Amino acid sequence: MNNYFNKLFSINNYFSISHHFTEENGFVAIDKSKHKKFANICLVNRSCYWHAKKDYSNINLIELPKLIKAEIKQIAPFEGDIFWQIERLTIQGAIVHYYVIPNQIIDSIRPKCQFIFPESNGSNSLLLSLNEGVSSESVISAEQLGMKNIFSLCGLFIKKARDEKVIVQKLTNKMLFLLASISIVSFVLLSSVYLSLYQSYYQDATLANKSAVENALKVQREVKARYQSKKDFDEFIADNPNVLSLFSSLDLSGYTYEINKVHLHPKGVKITGTTSQSATDILARLIQESVVKEAKFSRPVSKNRAGDEVFVIEVIFS
Repeated sequence: MNNYFNKLFSINNYFSISHHFTEENGFVAIDKSKHKKFANICLVNRSCYWHAKKDYSNINLIELPKLIKAEIKQIAPFEGDIFWQIERLTIQGAIVHYYVIPNQIIDSIRPKCQFIFPESNGSNSLLLSLNEGVSSESVISAEQLGMKNIFSLCGLFIKKARDEKVIVQKLTNKMLFLLASISIVSFVLLSSVYLSLYQSYYQDATLANKSAVENALKVQREVKARYQSKKDFDEFIADNPNVLSLFSSLDLSGYTYEINKVHLHPKGVKITGTTSQSATDILARLIQESVVKEAKFSRPVSKNRAGDEVFVIEVIFS
């Protein structure tokens, strides 16, 4: 039954693995077949994308889509398109891979392909990598990719460019019927899996002791609080775009210091930190900045156990 399912929903039945992108050769066609399929897939070489692996444990699976959406907004270390792929999904949590492809590369792929697929999840890349406990993996070939099921493409769809005109694609009755059938079957399967996991999760939670339930609820509240905090931060930056820009322009080169906390408000920032030198000198340097209207200590300077000065400086931008 499992083999029949894999064969019925294999990528080769519906998609063409048409191109391969490498750092040496660029965007190269690898499928010479003239038979058109629903969409084209580009296999991307490991040296052409940034990769991160996140392990979400002890979470409510209902919150997983929100966690992925929030992660996409802040995980990229540079400008590019962000894709994701679920490696494992259980009632205890999930493992999600994130890939960031630079704009210049994705712009070369977008005109001919609708999906990308990373060659591997290893860390052998010229681009920055943030793999948490990931060892180097084998490279997947076009033949191996074709045998995977179509659900492995979730999260790997190439979005249209913002300035690209909307093109209305004409589909034949046969294509519409097949796409509708695939959508219905996918919905039924995913709904069944979701309901099974949902039921199992709450059965386990009911049988667990009170301490375990309270711990799960605590984790859920923390996840919601972090998500809300990230949302509030995004809204603040959207309403006050100059505050972060002015803060980043402050020049404290030549001073040895460590910033522990930054509180942003519409008129400026409040900086909490330590220095092995003089906090008064840092304050004097900030006052000299052209973008600073006023700078002052919010509380008296103190010293920690290491002998460093602990300061809280409030800066008002002009």
